[in-house]
Amino acid sequence: AIALGHKRVAQHNLIIALLKAGASKTMMNQLFGMTSTQTTDLRRFIALPKSDGRPAIPNEQQQASLWQAWQQICHDKIDITGQLLDLHEKTGLRINAIWPLMQAWSQSSIEKML
Repeated sequence: AIALGHKRVAQHNLIIALLKAGASKTMMNQLFGMTSTQTTDLRRFIALPKSDGRPAIPNEQQQASLWQAWQQICHDKIDITGQLLDLHEKTGLRINAIWPLMQAWSQSSIEKML
């Protein structure tokens, strides 16, 4: 029971870290099954400002920096949430700008293997 409690606390802390780093409602739904209302309520509870809508697309230099950082970790045994937070810390980009690029790069890698 204690281990389950620690796991829930760890997941809650992870969710908060992702939200603070710019995770979107869609991401929170895909990663944790959270509804839009749950995400909005949690953002409000931890006093995050309202979302600015769609993220700015990183410029070429930012994308190159992100690509290099992603190449260093994409084959590690880190789960996607860990990768997102790591890339956010390394590049300073918001997670909602990192996520679509990671998905595109991952899809491209899969297609090349087929």
